[in-house]
Amino acid sequence: MASTGSAAKASAFAAAALLAGGLILLLTRNPLPRDENPVPDANPAPPTPPAAVLLPDAASPVPTPVPAAVLVGRVTEVSSHSPVAGARVVATTDSDTYRARTDLLGIFLIFVPDTELALDVHAEGFLPPRRRTVSPKVSDHSLTFELQRGASLDGRIVDLAGAPIAGAELELSGEVSGKRQLITAAERARRRIWAEGSGDAPPSSRLLRVGELGVLLGKLPGIPPEPRPAEKVTSHSPINELVSRPDGSFRVDAVAPGRWTVRAHHPDFADAESAVIAVPSATPLTVVMARGSEVSGRIADAAGEPIFGATVAVRDKGRTRAVVFTGSDGGYRHLHVLGDVVVSASAHGFSAAQREVVAGEGGLHEISFILAASDEASAPGEEVAGAIQADLRDGSTLGPLLAFHVTARGPGGARLERAGKQGELQVGPLAAGRWTLTVEAVGYAARAVVVDVVAGDPTPVRIELDQGATIAGTVYSSHGEPVAGADVACGLARTRTTATGGFRLAGVPSGLVAVVASHPREGRGRIQVPLRNGDEALTLAIRLESGR
Repeated sequence: MASTGSAAKASAFAAAALLAGGLILLLTRNPLPRDENPVPDANPAPPTPPAAVLLPDAASPVPTPVPAAVLVGRVTEVSSHSPVAGARVVATTDSDTYRARTDLLGIFLIFVPDTELALDVHAEGFLPPRRRTVSPKVSDHSLTFELQRGASLDGRIVDLAGAPIAGAELELSGEVSGKRQLITAAERARRRIWAEGSGDAPPSSRLLRVGELGVLLGKLPGIPPEPRPAEKVTSHSPINELVSRPDGSFRVDAVAPGRWTVRAHHPDFADAESAVIAVPSATPLTVVMARGSEVSGRIADAAGEPIFGATVAVRDKGRTRAVVFTGSDGGYRHLHVLGDVVVSASAHGFSAAQREVVAGEGGLHEISFILAASDEASAPGEEVAGAIQADLRDGSTLGPLLAFHVTARGPGGARLERAGKQGELQVGPLAAGRWTLTVEAVGYAARAVVVDVVAGDPTPVRIELDQGATIAGTVYSSHGEPVAGADVACGLARTRTTATGGFRLAGVPSGLVAVVASHPREGRGRIQVPLRNGDEALTLAIRLESGR
């Protein structure tokens, strides 16, 4: 009996050994798919044993299994420690990408090669954690990621009349912990596609064009697996979260706490930017968009012939807002231009020109340029350029101005700026034609003088500046509320009201002067003030009225 029992146990151990060996060979020859590693079911079906297990010959070397490792981890929320289901975990090497998704318990499992890997986690509604680098080992394969849920930014896009604007594209620019961040629809879509694997490509592959085909450099991509049914993606936030809804509202999730600015773009309106807002915020944000002005004109050469393909750009505070090109008739048109902008024109073989424009709501500005050929050469002994010799004096004492600034605007939108001292300045070389000199000096009222420049010797001109007055006050709406961001102008002096509606202008001319204030939504107001040189009128009040 003892011998019979021993024989039975030996047979059972041999069968178990054969089954284990068969499973090892099966896993070695048929590894799990690389691109997606689903978490096993709670009650997995028992594996089907191989039909036959071949024991290696005693003289043959035992085959070495392919090196592999398993990464197991959990993704939770940092505040409540609750699991985050459906999060995408992406492991990358220098040439391959491996993905998995967390189950209802927040657990993920990825089969990866035994090499150094970079791990990223993407979950809708959560801030992306810092990338982690791991080296899979038997003693260290369990990982935990704690995600922080981002804040939500709610708001509304409206026009000047308060009507909702649907389909406005949003862009968020913020400062988080001293670092600049940008949230755009393109960047969020790119990250989502990369995390889901629908837009992945081997990073080290590169196609070298040779003849009609080419040579693929780097590691060759593997044979794609059989097509699988499309997987339903559960998203905590809509794909178009950075586009305003039909009622003009929007809600952007997964925003890091910090100071943010929202910029809105719509083809029928000028770009608009909100004030800086602290996130999280309980107050919904409102962004007001205006249609702006139309700027159009014609670009021609010195002979009046149209210049085809000239570049006409609109710049605001050094940033290019829009660019168009002239047609065969030299014409161009810019729509929805708003604010104090610079319109510049340039073309190959011609000198560039520019002009400043104050574009308000519903305006129509016609700005044409005549560009001079940049490679024009003068005939021997022929003078094609002139200059202005300016003598700048105090209008009361007739003494020279100690320091001043001159802006010269001339034919074809040409513009020059010069600084001078001790009352003397030569501006040139200048193209022959009519030029306007604007002279500014601290404590004086600015003055503009028209000068006809002729080719040859400098054209002399004497300009006297009067000591300016100073005005200050507050701009109110028709309802008596202070208006922030209103434009205030008196003569050549301009400024914009503060957050409390206040303004201050120095260098205002004397006499019975008009002070004009305007705002795109609140309207326009105008008062007249009698001033003498050196006066200070600091308690002015301007009330705006719509329709003026």
